[in-house]
Amino acid sequence: MSNYEQIYQEAYQLWQSGYKAEALDKILPLTEQTNQDAIFNLAAVLLCENNRIDEGITMWQRLPNWEQSTTMLSNMGSAYHRMNRYEEAYDFFQRALQVDEKNVDAWFNSSVVLRKLKKHDEATQCLERILEIAPDYVDAKFNLAHEYRNHFKLPQAIQLYREILNTQPENDEAKFGLAVCLQGNHEGESALPFYQDLLENHTGYAKAFPNMMFSLHYMTHMQPENLFAEAKHHGDRIVRTLCKKTAPKPTLEQKNKRLHIGILSADLCLHPVGYFVSSLLKSQATEQFDWSAYANNEPDHFDTLSDYIKPRFKNWHAIHDLTDEQVIKKIQADKIDILLDLSGLTKGHRIGVIAAQAAPVQINWLGYFATTGLSTEQAVIADPYCVPEGEEKWFVEKVWRMPHTRLCMHEPPEAGEINPLPALKNSYITFGCFQNIQKINLSVLSTWAEIARTLPNARWRIQADKLKPNSLHMQKFKETLRQSGLDESRVDIHEATDLIDYFKAYNEIDIILDTFPYPGGTTTCQALWMGVPTLTLTQPGMLARQGEQLMSAAQLPDWICHNEAEYLGKAIYWANPARWGMLNAMRLGMREHVRKTPLFDYQQFGSDWADLVKQIWQDACQSSNE
Repeated sequence: MSNYEQIYQEAYQLWQSGYKAEALDKILPLTEQTNQDAIFNLAAVLLCENNRIDEGITMWQRLPNWEQSTTMLSNMGSAYHRMNRYEEAYDFFQRALQVDEKNVDAWFNSSVVLRKLKKHDEATQCLERILEIAPDYVDAKFNLAHEYRNHFKLPQAIQLYREILNTQPENDEAKFGLAVCLQGNHEGESALPFYQDLLENHTGYAKAFPNMMFSLHYMTHMQPENLFAEAKHHGDRIVRTLCKKTAPKPTLEQKNKRLHIGILSADLCLHPVGYFVSSLLKSQATEQFDWSAYANNEPDHFDTLSDYIKPRFKNWHAIHDLTDEQVIKKIQADKIDILLDLSGLTKGHRIGVIAAQAAPVQINWLGYFATTGLSTEQAVIADPYCVPEGEEKWFVEKVWRMPHTRLCMHEPPEAGEINPLPALKNSYITFGCFQNIQKINLSVLSTWAEIARTLPNARWRIQADKLKPNSLHMQKFKETLRQSGLDESRVDIHEATDLIDYFKAYNEIDIILDTFPYPGGTTTCQALWMGVPTLTLTQPGMLARQGEQLMSAAQLPDWICHNEAEYLGKAIYWANPARWGMLNAMRLGMREHVRKTPLFDYQQFGSDWADLVKQIWQDACQSSNE
């Protein structure tokens, strides 16, 4: 072995052992003594790993044949990638492919930087090309499955995740990806075993917990006691794993202090949570508190509503890219007394922050509709309708009730004029639904089909974000429609529109038929503002009672049904032409009616809310002294 080879081997071993600086010191002098490719390549790699990236690139380019070396071209691309110079990185990976069109690593690296550049279609093409060359390239399969999943090509993603699991049965990320795709493909029952496996065998795999619970809530056979048992079982395990008890308990001396309230949410934007929280913040009563926001919105999900509420906060932190530990430190640095968890177990949750007891008192409110199962939340805000006496047993949190409603909406500025009842012009009744299509399950559609059989002239107008023409979701929905027996020719299907046209669409609808067991929320309030009542079927559990809660707050109890027979009967009752005059009068007077009810009286709501939150705080102060 020559002296050069010996020094090269020593430097290589130092590098492999993690001694990057020492390895560089050993190899660098050789670049002035020889022009061997291996020595220059290792020196360049080590320069890059010691954050001397420009020098590393120059080192590669000192070799006469660097433009013909796929290894060096790819390494230079990786160096530019490290500097977040993605366009230049992509250029070098492409140059490597010009030398060797079948270099799968160059294809893979190209896909990575294209994803960074948000050129997802081109990234997908790169990954598909890799699998043509090397069908067993697992990393390419995984990334391609992720791209398919993000672009709603769920059957293709499901196939790739299954292929990965065939060769790597313990690949947790593939299990999770497969479960998410199955859930999105309306195969929630098939997704459950994967979520359960991840939670039972990997206690740190907390992100499977919210997905599993959300999936369970869509299942018509799940009872509140089953949902509670699942939430508590997994919630206890997550708290044991993640809870650091970092926040001190409140003391009796702090009982009457001015409270600093933090809001933790991924939905501080044009979203149901954003609408409801902005109603609260409009009330004068909330000025007695200091407010901080921990906005977990995705970076491009801030909008006009975000801008509208932002000045109301003393601190506004965008936390999407922060770790749980970093978020906890911010919450504690801001000296938050009460942390409002407005995500619960929904998309964008930060259960790692909640499970760590980031603030002295943590409250589950607004964004979720059941227990989180986390004992680190001391309270849940409810009302007498969504959690009646006797149903507290389905919560880990202590239930605190608002006097009238847990939800309040302010006047939507995008709403236009209310037109007379469409049935008067059409000579038939039009039922409507604006819900997420996952809520419009087979049981709901079968009930509507029964209504349709009794009312041969009635029509349905269904509008949802995922009902795009020729989409997978549209195909699935039409399959369920056929299964239910509801004649497709009597259903007008529309995809989502902007808010102005969305509100105009209510002028084409006589009555909203609510979904069950997962009823509407924001859409129910907005329908009422446009003069359209919602016929709702209430069932046990906070979520299933949401329609009852909203219609009670709107002081319209006659529109609440307690069984399917009553739901059918009332739909048929109001569809009778003899009642259209009454329905029209109700419609034209609805806005003035609901404006004065607890559902839209945000000033009274804010006062009630502030009183309740102070009671929760004082109870925590008292409890910590016992």
